[in-house]
Amino acid sequence: MTTPFLLALEDNIGSEWLKSITELVKSYGPYAFSILFIYSVSRWSHAKYREAVEKRLPARDIATHRGVFVGTCLAALALVVVSVWSWLAAQQITYLFKGVIVNLKDYEHLSSSELYRLELVHVRPDERAPQQRDEQFLVVRSAPFKSSDSFAIDFSKGDGKLDQFQLTYTSDENPKYLIVFDESVHKNVLKRLPSTQINTQLLDSFGLENTLAAASFTMHRAAGTKAADASSIENDGESAWIETLQNPRSTVGAKINALTSLTKQGISDRLLLQPTGQEPLAITLIDLERHSDSELAFVAKTAVRDSHVQSLVTRLLASSNRSERATGESILFRMDKTDALETLSGLQTTDNEKARLTNEVNRGDRTKALKATATAQGDRYYVQADWKPGDAAAADCLARLFNDSLINNRTMQQEQRLMAGRGQRIVYWYDKSWALEIAHRINECGAHATFIAPK
Repeated sequence: MTTPFLLALEDNIGSEWLKSITELVKSYGPYAFSILFIYSVSRWSHAKYREAVEKRLPARDIATHRGVFVGTCLAALALVVVSVWSWLAAQQITYLFKGVIVNLKDYEHLSSSELYRLELVHVRPDERAPQQRDEQFLVVRSAPFKSSDSFAIDFSKGDGKLDQFQLTYTSDENPKYLIVFDESVHKNVLKRLPSTQINTQLLDSFGLENTLAAASFTMHRAAGTKAADASSIENDGESAWIETLQNPRSTVGAKINALTSLTKQGISDRLLLQPTGQEPLAITLIDLERHSDSELAFVAKTAVRDSHVQSLVTRLLASSNRSERATGESILFRMDKTDALETLSGLQTTDNEKARLTNEVNRGDRTKALKATATAQGDRYYVQADWKPGDAAAADCLARLFNDSLINNRTMQQEQRLMAGRGQRIVYWYDKSWALEIAHRINECGAHATFIAPK
């Protein structure tokens, strides 16, 4: 029966059609057989069986045609089952763990060999505000996640200083994390922010491909590369460390490394007062206490406390040497008001001298509490000028000052129009001496200068 059956099938549907079916079977396997048996072979066998009944062929022939028809139907059903099973087995269920690390500074860097990451830069409220970003992350697996799963992330502030965090899996939807410096443990930590609990998300392979294509995620490998830094402190030594601390273009990581090394070695009075061509180290440490990076500020506060800067200042102020007293005052008026008054409380000198210094600290006229704001380009020093909007003389003086001192292409007339009707302006640069000088000249114009750290 086999040869006549195939010949009859070819006569019924045509040899060209059979060739096309053969190609489909080669491409789609059991799926093509299911379609073939349901829509072609079973219908052909049923037509032959019905024809045999209508022609009243012998019972044996009718039974044969009935057997062929029933066999093709059963074969078609079996192939449907196989096709469905094959389709289910071929489906790749993809499990995702995704979230976001928020409010990273432009000088803070992440690296991981296990995460896809996408940077989302914040829109700055104005051009002077420090740049921040969020980093979305995505982990893709073909098997379900376990609550014990964790993923390594390297974190750096420059100069090769690395902290490693373990990002623990959670089934919450889009968990948020924040990297902060924890003073209680003296290190940076990855802090989990509150979120809503949901089940693990699943995506089919088609949806995942579209998601990755649309998001343009990039896998960053943890290469442990060292950030470029003009003031790298590979060559140990006090001079190199102090130079790094006083270089506004050095990275936050380089400053932390240098200050940590100095603190471990011990900072003597000699080092605190040693001439460097810029300022005594004691002033540098006091300014770094107000740094925008909380880790660097903490290390600076620790250094100021451990090196007993306040005690040094009281001894200098009580000295009979005029030069030493002047040095003590220069350090005193770089302190915050609270620290300066605390320092003066232990001063052993004449009542008139102590009263004079206390009054000057309270007035704040001589206080120069600079506040460094970390960026990828170095430490910025912001100076805010305030004046009465109707004070034409102050506005004109400031317009000339800013036109001469700032990097811009504005004419004097354009600068004056920019200042018209205003009562405040913020300027910045990457240099302490520039900030101190322009603050002095702002005050000379009849305005009030304040050192600020924009948020």
